[in-house]
Amino acid sequence: MKNQHLIVSPLQVPINATVTIRSSENSFPDNDYMITDEKGRTVRKGAISKGINEFCLSVVGMATGVYSLSVGQVQEQFTVM
Repeated sequence: MKNQHLIVSPLQVPINATVTIRSSENSFPDNDYMITDEKGRTVRKGAISKGINEFCLSVVGMATGVYSLSVGQVQEQFTVM
């Protein structure tokens, strides 16, 4: 079985913009996502609609810094600038 990856674009997101999240497979490994900050605090979480392999998230209200996006056991980082 191939390792599933999250593709986050752009990796450096301007403040008050959006980030696009894609799965390297036909769907995401889980129906829930969570975004944590550099200190491990959860700043956002939500549900992913079944059957999609791409969605956009707004970073409005998030401070500048490095964040981790988790979907199941799969993780990717992005920076809000």
